[in-house]
Amino acid sequence: MKFNDRLLEDFVRVAGGAASLLTGLREAGDKRAGDRSGFETVSREEFEAVRDMAAKARETQEMLERRVAELEAGTPDRPQYVEQP
Repeated sequence: MKFNDRLLEDFVRVAGGAASLLTGLREAGDKRAGDRSGFETVSREEFEAVRDMAAKARETQEMLERRVAELEAGTPDRPQYVEQP
């Protein structure tokens, strides 16, 4: 029976250590979640305004890319642009 008692004691010790670890992880997670309250948030109106500006910039870029392609297609003797390293 002595072997079973030692085994049981070891098991209880391991289970207690695991419980302590999980408690510590939970407390650390709670602390980190509380730290997030310091982040600045934006209003829906600000978000939508920036989203609209990005969409307009994207449309302008696409239009300019088409325009450059048209201009380059109209001048066949023009040397091709080569990127410098």
